[in-house]
Amino acid sequence: MITLLEVLERTDAFLKKKGSASPRLDAELLLGHVLNLSRLDVYMNFERPMMEPELEALRPIVKRRGDREPMAYILEKREFWSQDFVCGTGVLVPRP
Repeated sequence: MITLLEVLERTDAFLKKKGSASPRLDAELLLGHVLNLSRLDVYMNFERPMMEPELEALRPIVKRRGDREPMAYILEKREFWSQDFVCGTGVLVPRP
């Protein structure tokens, strides 16, 4: 069985190799998205085993990020000035 920490480290390494500017943050956010956890909860559950259905849900979105798709499109939301905005592929991603 693979733990959340091991998946986080592997995802970080993969995204780093693919040229992500913030691979660790991206990995944390993607894991939190799939597991419905906050970033803090991801850190609080490092020893939690990952089930195969969770890994199957994570793989395609990690690949999308590895292909440089914006995080806002993958997560379908973007925080801007403390507000969450729904984002999709036809939306310009808000930036500060």
